[in-house]
Amino acid sequence: MRKIFFSLLACLLSLFRIEAQVPDSVDSFFLRTLRYNDIPGCSAAIVKNGKLVWAKGYGMADIEKNIPFTANTIHAEIASISKTITATAIMQLWELKKFSLDDGINDYLPFKVTNPYFPDERLTFRMLLSHTSSLRCDYDIGAEKFDFNNENFPPLGKFLFDILNPDGIYYKDSICFTKNKPGSKWAYCGAGYALLGYLVEIISKTPFEEYCLQNIFKPLGMENTSWHFRGVDTNIVARPYRLKIDSAGFEDCGLYEYPTYPEGQ
Repeated sequence: MRKIFFSLLACLLSLFRIEAQVPDSVDSFFLRTLRYNDIPGCSAAIVKNGKLVWAKGYGMADIEKNIPFTANTIHAEIASISKTITATAIMQLWELKKFSLDDGINDYLPFKVTNPYFPDERLTFRMLLSHTSSLRCDYDIGAEKFDFNNENFPPLGKFLFDILNPDGIYYKDSICFTKNKPGSKWAYCGAGYALLGYLVEIISKTPFEEYCLQNIFKPLGMENTSWHFRGVDTNIVARPYRLKIDSAGFEDCGLYEYPTYPEGQ
């Protein structure tokens, strides 16, 4: 997913001129980029002075069904780019003075999250946002319990309790926490952003996906955006693919989800 994101970013950064009429060379550029970077398909758009002046799809959205990518295809599984939405949601609540960035998160959570190696150090909102909380990720935690292509997960708060609280069924201090003092060292961790999503729920008293719908997606006119596939028309969702290891071509990963969804998905 990260490879796809940076490849598309390189595409957009290379477009030096923004014009209402896009030259044919842009088509060849995108098609060449897809081919050289093993990307099944993508779409791109140019907005000038607040108006959409060009949008187009390239490649395939569904290889098996021979469905091409169009300007209206929904990009699925944008992964950690989603963290910008979670950060926006929590910072909207900060703007409303619902909390301070250096508040301890345990003052708001219904369960305690404490680094066992530094039991007297509190974790703050600022630490979660900046990946300095000392939390660590292990995406295999509880993986054998779930079918990631179906939405049979526990509620967000329940899963976070299970992996981050000593009374949780998946908790293990060496898996969930580093030995860095909270606030002392940067270490990328998606679980911190999952916690931020849950804090949005707690502080706003609204489910995270509903909060984002009402306060971010709808105001921005993002009519085909959702944290879950049940919220969109999956007939126009691009299939997520990865390169096959032992042969040429792509493997369909399915429309997967996971329980810590505010960090990505």
